[in-house]
Amino acid sequence: MKSIQRKDQVRFDMLKEIYLLSDGDCNIMINFNELGTRKGFDSKEVSSAYNYLVKENMIEGFGAGSSTRITHEGVKVVESALRVIDFDEDKPFAQYEIYQLSEMLDDFKGKIERLELGQVVIFDKIDEVFQDAKKMQKKDFKKYFIEQSKNWLTAQSLTVGGKVAVEAMLEGLKIYG
Repeated sequence: MKSIQRKDQVRFDMLKEIYLLSDGDCNIMINFNELGTRKGFDSKEVSSAYNYLVKENMIEGFGAGSSTRITHEGVKVVESALRVIDFDEDKPFAQYEIYQLSEMLDDFKGKIERLELGQVVIFDKIDEVFQDAKKMQKKDFKKYFIEQSKNWLTAQSLTVGGKVAVEAMLEGLKIYG
């Protein structure tokens, strides 16, 4: 059984390579299977990555996975991952960073919601944190966000899965600790 990290890495490597080869153009077709072979992935990994990326609407496949093109959603995922927010800067967020932060917080809310329907997490607080980010310097927001996240982590209302999602979000934003 492959580790989740390995699966994620294969998926992202394939998506990123399609993005780079097409220069983010959603109309350019790439041979997914050949790309996977060139990247050194076995056919099972390539097939698994293909199925996942199609289901997540990051790529569209034509002809049994041979011809593939990146979708707008796939472009957004890659570009978001390639942009790194420097939370130690003493200046306001750029517009693309606000968008990236919004996407990450929305993704986080979706994960929390799927974990357990009865879980008491105040989504308004998450939205409030996002609104506050628009008014803060990145350096100040980093401290504020870590403090808010610690509050969420110690809240009795979060399940174990919810706490893992908070930690993953902090890691994904590269601002943990």
